[in-house]
Amino acid sequence: MSSDKESSGEIDSLMRKLLEPVGFEVHPFLVGWYNNLCGKAFQLPYPSDTLAYVVISAPDMYDKAFKPWLRNTEVLSTSDPLDQCMTSYFRKIEDELADFAPIGMQDFELHANHRPKVLVQTAGSVSGACAFYQKSDIAEPPWGEKPRIFGCSIHPKYGGWFAYRGVVIFTTTLASGLQQRDPPDVLTSDEDKISVLNLFNSVGEDWRTGAWRNVSKPIERYSNEQHHYFVTPPKDRMALLQQIRGS
Repeated sequence: MSSDKESSGEIDSLMRKLLEPVGFEVHPFLVGWYNNLCGKAFQLPYPSDTLAYVVISAPDMYDKAFKPWLRNTEVLSTSDPLDQCMTSYFRKIEDELADFAPIGMQDFELHANHRPKVLVQTAGSVSGACAFYQKSDIAEPPWGEKPRIFGCSIHPKYGGWFAYRGVVIFTTTLASGLQQRDPPDVLTSDEDKISVLNLFNSVGEDWRTGAWRNVSKPIERYSNEQHHYFVTPPKDRMALLQQIRGS
């Protein structure tokens, strides 16, 4: 196992070179930071100083990565084509950085017992990428014990107009010198946090229009085309996919 600073620097350079031009962000963290916030069932089985990255898709990923991939892919699997696209990029990471023994875990991957392989919002928070707002962050939560309130991540630039795509663990690289940084706290008042959690946990039109995504006044959002694609039920997307492939 390598603990060389040079290895960490090379990994960082290669990750950014591979992913940033096509609309992704990458943020490093240590496995121990993540494990400290997870229950035993979700902890990652690697030394605490093992280097890992969380991968985020920015709004322009749709135009820079997904649409070009879609036009150049002969066969679409029966799963979500976007998941298929993300899998192709995670394979690129594993192929092009093979010397560092990377293991990718995507946001939609589950164990046999249907437990997520990785908690991407926790990984994003410990990496300093995005604040993860939860009921426990509010001094006097208005919801009582029920119903369950799901936490919500807010990006400092994109608000809710982004997605976590997964985590890559570089299993042979230790990076004990990596400094942890807190994620930007873009919602500074309890009122804003309550508002975003209410909208995020709502059903119907508030969710469909993405109202929760705008609470922090993001500087970049999904295009109308991209938003339309994501709010269209998967079973009804074929016409949109064919339109993209023919454009």
